[in-house]
Amino acid sequence: MDRLRTHRRALAAGVVAVVVAVALVIGLAQGGGGTTAPDDVPTLAQARAAMAGAPGPLARLYAPRPGTAASGGVPVLDLDRAGVRRLLDGLRGRPVLVNVWYPDCAPCRREFPILRAAAAAYGTRMGFLGLATQNSAAEVAAYLKGQPTLYPHVRDPGARIARGELEAGNGYPSSVLIDAAGEIVFVQVGEFPSLADLERTLADRLGLRRPATASTTTTEGATR
Repeated sequence: MDRLRTHRRALAAGVVAVVVAVALVIGLAQGGGGTTAPDDVPTLAQARAAMAGAPGPLARLYAPRPGTAASGGVPVLDLDRAGVRRLLDGLRGRPVLVNVWYPDCAPCRREFPILRAAAAAYGTRMGFLGLATQNSAAEVAAYLKGQPTLYPHVRDPGARIARGELEAGNGYPSSVLIDAAGEIVFVQVGEFPSLADLERTLADRLGLRRPATASTTTTEGATR
């Protein structure tokens, strides 16, 4: 894949939403509120247990790896731009959400419990990947130890992969939605305000809906 193809029509339809999200994230970064954390954020062990029966590519994406004690069992992969491209190519046929973040970003930290809960609920049907663009490797690992995600992360100093390969927005956090055909269909600039908001986006942009047996209850305050 020379470069992820962009679904221009879908992105054009989302321009207004992106602009509004930019203003929103600036306000939240200054004001420090507005995000509703899920009531029940699975532990890493619970999230991995929920992946039973996941298709091979997704099972491999979320599988435990050696040498991850410093990050609480969460893989932090040493991949360059070509390596990330190969990883995403291996997930072709399934949607992917790529979250661009860094530990010192307050909106990123507020959004993390939402992404953790979403990955546990949707991980058997889609991929999740994190790109940490700032802070040291030790700082990224230390943060992940306290907020362990089901999905792996790649350090991306300078956001070369996020901006060059994935056309992520300039704000933090940013989430890039890639459909099963490998096309970028939506870029969320700024945090998702709630799990319900993220789920609406997954339904609208990717046609994915939460299984009826999964809980969607939310409340104020994060769970680790």
